Amino acid sequence: MNKAIGGYFGLELGKPTDSNPHISACAVNSGRNALYCILETLKPTKLLVPRLFCDVILEPIRKLDIHFEFYSITESFQPKIDFLEKGTILFYINYFGVCDSCVAKLVAKYPNQLIVDNSQAFFSTPHQGIPTFYSARKFFGVPDGAYFYGVDYDLSQLPQGTSWNRCSHLFKRIDISPEEGYQDFVQNEKYFSSLPYARISKFTSLLFATIDFTQVYKKRLANFNNLHKYLHSDNLFSRDFTCPISPISYPYQTDGAVDIRQYLIDNRVFVPVFWPESQEEQANDSNLNEFAHNILHLPIDQRYSGEDMSRIINLIRDVK
Repeated sequence: MNKAIGGYFGLELGKPTDSNPHISACAVNSGRNALYCILETLKPTKLLVPRLFCDVILEPIRKLDIHFEFYSITESFQPKIDFLEKGTILFYINYFGVCDSCVAKLVAKYPNQLIVDNSQAFFSTPHQGIPTFYSARKFFGVPDGAYFYGVDYDLSQLPQGTSWNRCSHLFKRIDISPEEGYQDFVQNEKYFSSLPYARISKFTSLLFATIDFTQVYKKRLANFNNLHKYLHSDNLFSRDFTCPISPISYPYQTDGAVDIRQYLIDNRVFVPVFWPESQEEQANDSNLNEFAHNILHLPIDQRYSGEDMSRIINLIRDVK
């Protein structure tokens, strides 16, 4: 088809960059579809899934009719597993994007029996030959998009995805307010359970081409370190934050988290609840209950400044 010339204008985006850290990865339209491609290729006999999880990961597992079992994790997010049978694959989540050291240990221990979920760790480097996937919309204002590595997958067999009809929440947040766009965001999330397996959309690819990923990484890390400087003394979260990381949020574990979360929301600091779906698995595991309900996921992303981080810190001090 000949290129169109003339007519009405489309959305004009910024100057393209070449800083995308996943430019060489396979790009599809969602993280769960990336996992589907990985599992379809590996065809494991059994998959071990952590009890602290987002239930959307079960969708591709069930579609492929793969037998799975749950495993527990320690306070330091290590799997409580001693041995993997032949044909069994361990599915591990890089929680909050601060578990790179645990990922490295698992790579060394199970180099041929591991899948890494880096959907909360966009800037963590994949290990050579280890099936790994990333989610775009958890870190950026895009309607869809995901990347994966570690399997030989022919993307040409997938159709080109589209995303033009799932952007209203992005536009409303700019034009009106986050509150006005929230229900559109919720609806967009629901679409992903029925989103066909497809390559990343042209629109999302164009959006990604305009992002300065180096600056995003630096901004996130600076905001993370800013919060940690003032909150670490009463943060009950046990991970070591001294290494250079750029995670999805600042995990702040504290007593009275429910009240603090509501106070922050009342003051328009929106703090998400991760893994609300895995309550049944959490019921008999005190660690999971603690992780799911008493950790605040404080925003640190590239939209915000040191002044914004100071506001979060002061709000927390107000209510404690």
